[in-house]
Amino acid sequence: MNVPLATQVFGHEVSVAMAHYQSVCDKLKDSTPTQKFIDVVYKLIKAMSSREPKKALYVKEDCCQKQAILDFLQFLEDWEKEEK
Repeated sequence: MNVPLATQVFGHEVSVAMAHYQSVCDKLKDSTPTQKFIDVVYKLIKAMSSREPKKALYVKEDCCQKQAILDFLQFLEDWEKEEK
């Protein structure tokens, strides 16, 4: 995976821009679920691609990278329930 490209496509800035223009652009008026998806995927990419030991994934309960992965799994489970 091209991580720099993925972080551009699923970057927090994209989500913020969509939220900013949501009220003025008809094509973005229903983009809130997409914004949430972008944010969740961005956090997952950051959690999975850390190069610094300080930001690495740990087993500890208070590990924010671990929480990002758990949040992504919960997002997928919720999405699957809605689609059934």
